Amino acid sequence: MLFGGALPDPKIEQWYSHAWGGMFPGDDFINIVKHIANGMGVKELFETVEKECANGYKSLPMNLVVADNQGDIGYWMLASFPNRKDKTPFIGNRVLNGETTAYDWDGLVPAAELPKSLNPDKGYIETANNRQMPDNVIDDIGATHMSTGRSQRIDEMISGWIKEGHKITVEDM
Repeated sequence: MLFGGALPDPKIEQWYSHAWGGMFPGDDFINIVKHIANGMGVKELFETVEKECANGYKSLPMNLVVADNQGDIGYWMLASFPNRKDKTPFIGNRVLNGETTAYDWDGLVPAAELPKSLNPDKGYIETANNRQMPDNVIDDIGATHMSTGRSQRIDEMISGWIKEGHKITVEDM
């Protein structure tokens, strides 16, 4: 069963159920770390994670930001995100009727459908807990996130330095 059990309160005629993406058996995080530790390049890492997590990423959520010595950079928001039968926008942000199976999960969103970026045209990746998905996504991924002033300022600074021809250093970061 992919959802938590409902527990009745004998005094109240209401039921609830609870599920959390981290409750699934197996842990993909360790394998991903092993691939990185073994020197897997960004493109190969992305292909491998996509295959290994075709039925959803199962572990603690993380912003995977990687670079390799071949000049590739990548970002992937890996999280155990429920794939719901009902695709009503922003449904994951509501308390739902637990007396029906209409809102149940039918697994996890495949890793390939989670927000990611590989070698973006702008030449860099900036992430500061800001929204990574467009407003018209099929699932609720990032529905409650918005671009933050911090992320906007980081983007403004980096793009400005690039326009000026400034070589960005560790100290700049």
